[in-house]
Parts: sequence; structure tokens; C-alpha cells
Amino acid sequence: LLGNVYSNINLAKGLELRTTVGVNIINQETDYYGGRTLNYISRNQGGDASLTADRHNSWQIENYLTYNKKISSDHSIVAMLGQALQHVDRMNFTARAQRFQDDYFQFNNLGTGAVTPASSSSVSGYGLDSYFGRFNYNLKDKYLVAFTGRVDGSSKFGAANRYAIFPSAAVAWKVIEEDFMKDIPFVSNLKVRTSFGITGNSEITAYQSLAGLGNYAVIFNNARQVGIGINRLANPDLRWEKTEQIDAGLELGLLNNKINIEVDLYRKLTTDMLLSAPVPSSSGFTTVSQNVGSMENRGVEFAINSVNIARPNFTWNTSFNISFNQNKVIALTGGADIFLGRTVVRQGEPVGSFFGFVHQGTWSTAEESMAAKYLKKPGDIKYQDTNNDGKVNDNDRVIIGKGIPDSFGSFINTFSSNNFELM
Repeated sequence: LLGNVYSNINLAKGLELRTTVGVNIINQETDYYGGRTLNYISRNQGGDASLTADRHNSWQIENYLTYNKKISSDHSIVAMLGQALQHVDRMNFTARAQRFQDDYFQFNNLGTGAVTPASSSSVSGYGLDSYFGRFNYNLKDKYLVAFTGRVDGSSKFGAANRYAIFPSAAVAWKVIEEDFMKDIPFVSNLKVRTSFGITGNSEITAYQSLAGLGNYAVIFNNARQVGIGINRLANPDLRWEKTEQIDAGLELGLLNNKINIEVDLYRKLTTDMLLSAPVPSSSGFTTVSQNVGSMENRGVEFAINSVNIARPNFTWNTSFNISFNQNKVIALTGGADIFLGRTVVRQGEPVGSFFGFVHQGTWSTAEESMAAKYLKKPGDIKYQDTNNDGKVNDNDRVIIGKGIPDSFGSFINTFSSNNFELM
């Protein structure tokens, strides 16, 4: 079930209150039965039945109080205050039975199974509490200013760090509206803009700031015993990941907007990056959610769109865009590398750089004596001895690539005729 309802109330001239309520309810059930003659998972299990149910509920309430006022022919403002609540919860369970006398009941009566493996279930939930505001000012439809600010609180973080403030500001100048642009008829749009803002990220699994409990099975007095113990380390200092971005852009339209060009320069600095970071196995655990450091992205985005042919029964449009981005880890908590399988997070390098051996082909017959020093034979894979210590081991692994491209883009032509379109 997916639905929403809203109301608009005009409290006064230019003053409007809008309330929206949305819900998303998902209920899923999986019923399974494998007959007694089916050798599935293990032999002679005499039928295998299971029931799995999964319920996922979310709801959101938002309130917007907006004031729109045109002060004079040259001045206008739009101000908004808002508040939002979001809640998400999930429940699932699985029950199973084996060794049935016949196939009659299938999954409809698990109690007829002679063997009932342990059932499992889980419940989780989290909430988001937000307060925000925006102020827009328009002067002569040439100079545009916008200020926004929001305070967000998430139950996923430590009690002392659940709320954070995220401000932003933007300025734009419609140069095309200036008098001196009237003498340049082939320019149909010219706008410059800049902005600065901070956004937050809370996309981690719920309860990561708290220690968790789980079931453990041990052999005690020659019998299997089930107990409860800690299965997740607590991190009460867990807090919002923040990204501050500064952007400068140019919009240019030529020949009555038959050609539109857009250029943006940006710099993003992400601090308090959220990561499930490895911890020493001597702690009894392998990972813990942490704020691990900061990362920088800077780059250029360029786009051009053109209307090549515009006839009543045929149009041809072309769009080209390309983005260049440089990514670098600025700092890591403690300064130590974070190894994640075949990738590494290292200060001064792109995030998620590939970490491994340098492949140099295979050992040839002419290199048989050299290969023997590394306990290899002709035909074996040849890896570089990067530290020149006469052997190849984990100490020779280095950064051998990255998963973030230097640039990416697209070039698209669209042809339209009546009700047909070709790209």
C-alpha cells in the first residue's frame, strides 16, 4: 500500500499552510515445500517446509508554512518554515520443519514435521526529525538570493550527536536582463550563479551507536546450550557525515536558445565519513561503524544541448555532457590505512583504491633461474617484487588502480517524427 494525502490552507493573503501525510506498507510472504523424495540441502530429510514473512512500514508527516509577497514591481520574497517526521520499522520471521509422514499438509501445518530447526525473527526501526526554513529574494528579476537551513535529527546516532545543522546560500545574476545585453541579439540567455551548502548523510544500519545482543550456541556438559552475548560493539560518538560544497556555474543560451551551454566548477569536502571499519580481531569483533576521516572531490561539469532541426513533423536534438572529477582522501582517524578486501582507504589516495600485486605476466624459460629465487617455475604468474627483498608476499602489495573514473559523459542524438522517436 502506497499512498499520501495533503491539505492546503490559505491562512491569509500570500500565507499558506500545506500538510502532507504519506505511508508505504509492504507485506511479503514466502511459502515453500519440498517433497519427501527431493534431496535438497541434505539427503533423507523427508520433506522440507518453511514460512517466511517480512513487513516493512514507513510513514512521513510534513508541514510547510509559506509566505509569498511581491513588495513592489522590483522586489519579491518567498519565505518558508517547515517540519517533518519520518518513521521506518521492519519485522520478519522464518519458521521451518522437516521429516513429514506424507506430503499432504505441505507448508500449511509445520507442526506435523518431526524435525523443527530453530526459528528466527528480527525487529528494527529508526526515525528522522527535521526542521527547516528557506528565504528567497528577487530583485528586478535579475538578482536572486536564497538562504536555507535545516536541523535534522536521526535515531541512528549517539544520544549526544543525533542533531546537526545544515545551512546553505545561493546567489544568481541574470545578466541577460541587463540593458547592455540588448545590443547582443544572438545571446538569448546568460546567467551566473554560485552557492555554498552543507548536507548530511545518515544512511547506515540502525542501532550502530549501541552495543547489540545475539544468540550463541556452545557445547556445555556434552550438550548444546544457547545463550545471549554481545554481537556488536557500541560507538556512542557516532555522528552525522557532512558534505560541504561550493559551486560556481554559468548558463549561456544562443540563437534564441537553440544552443544551451552550462558549465559548473565544484569542490566537495566530506567530513566524518561513515564506514564499517575493521577492528583488531583480538577484540572479539571484526568491524565497528565509525566516523573515519575526510574526503575531497573537485571537478568540472560541462553540458551543451542544441536544437539542430525544428520542423512541425521532424525534430533533431543533440546533447553532450562530460564531467571531470578528482577524488582524494584528505585525512583518516588515527592515520592508519583501512583495508576492505581488495581495496584500501589511504590518506592522499582516491577512496576505495584497488590494492594488490603488480602483475608482470608469466615467468619465461629464459628466466628460470630468477624464477627459482621466488620459488616459481616458467609459466607461473610473475608478480613484481616492489620492495626488492627477494620474495613476494603481502608486503609487496601496492595501489594498482581505482574504481572512480577520471571523467565520464554522454553524447546523445534524438530524432522525432510524429509519434516516433529514435535515440
